[in-house]
Amino acid sequence: MTRKHFGLLVMVIALTLFMNLAISSGLPVQYVSAATEVSLTVDFGNGTIQEFTSLEGTNVLEATNSTTTVDVEWYGDLVFVTAISGVSQDYDANLYWQYWVNGELGPCAANIYILEDGDSIEWKLPSHGSESTTNTLLESELDTSLIVGSALLGIAALGFLVLIRIRTSRR
Repeated sequence: MTRKHFGLLVMVIALTLFMNLAISSGLPVQYVSAATEVSLTVDFGNGTIQEFTSLEGTNVLEATNSTTTVDVEWYGDLVFVTAISGVSQDYDANLYWQYWVNGELGPCAANIYILEDGDSIEWKLPSHGSESTTNTLLESELDTSLIVGSALLGIAALGFLVLIRIRTSRR
């Protein structure tokens, strides 16, 4: 590599780093204010129910943790609640803590769901013998575009492999 090329390479790297720094430092910082007047119900599945009102918190985990002890396992940036108020889930019976906000099963980890003023949180630990409350997709709710997209991607990959085979066999 000549000196000229080396100098050009250094300039490109420096410019790239400068642009990356300029762009990333220009991004606005988003602050999430705590939701107010949040209510919390914890149903232990054995007839014991705890209720709390007038809570504040930015997310489900924070609001829950403000009133009771919560044991969690972290998976990267996502939390999985394993026990509330000392009551653990039952791995053997396939019973896990689940949260609901305003009657809807939580769609993401409890530390990710951002609360709004007046939200109602309910944690449930299904009792033994009760119906599962897992979030199952109905056939009508399936996103068929994922299936079509996967099929098209497979066809394109197969076509690419055939094209490579044809080109290499001509040599």
